[in-house]
Amino acid sequence: MQIREKISHGLDPFFDNTARKIGFALTDQAIISLSNFLGAIYLARNVSATQFGVYAIGFLLLRFVRALQEGLIVQPLNALGAALEEKGFRKFFSATLLFQLLLTGFITTVAYLSGSILTSLGNDVAGPALSTLWFVFLFWPLQELFRRVFYARGDIHLAALNSFLSNVIRFGYLVWRGRQGSLNGAAGLDAIAWGGMAGLVVGVWGSRRYFTRNIDRQWVRKTWGESWRFSQWTTAAVL
Repeated sequence: MQIREKISHGLDPFFDNTARKIGFALTDQAIISLSNFLGAIYLARNVSATQFGVYAIGFLLLRFVRALQEGLIVQPLNALGAALEEKGFRKFFSATLLFQLLLTGFITTVAYLSGSILTSLGNDVAGPALSTLWFVFLFWPLQELFRRVFYARGDIHLAALNSFLSNVIRFGYLVWRGRQGSLNGAAGLDAIAWGGMAGLVVGVWGSRRYFTRNIDRQWVRKTWGESWRFSQWTTAAVL
């Protein structure tokens, strides 16, 4: 009986920690799902059908970019990086972050140029949506990367905090634009970007110990190569 009690007491902290992580993970996912749903409802009730179409197209494109990021960057980071000890993870994450910054710059530029061209050709739905998305693509995917890093290292409470702050700022911006009488589809997308910027602050602060400058080109090539080989299996699945 004493041995059983000792084992039980020894396992209590493990189960308590696991339960907390599960609770934070469920909270995080609930915040994201509920915020996307309520954001769409709020816009649908307060803007025209054309403006809601701008938001809907932009949101779908954002989901596509997120799926691309999930396959190319996030899944390799979670699968390959999570198993590394902290020193190795710092190098892996720093190299992955560099890849994310390059991808962000490319997608942001393409979105802005494509939107400008479509708008000049008279497209008043897809053009404005793409023109606005450069701002969203600049911040939201980066915020999402840091949020998922917290999962990889077990800091799930920081992921929930990230999502909470991002969506508080997002809805605050939507309500403010509504009261100003300037709410439209582009504002709905801008709200996501401002929320991403706020979440990025939490992400950078919370993961500051995972950065390192001690990476060379060989390590970057190794990390990108491993991530690319792994992503060939995951990207098709998430897309």
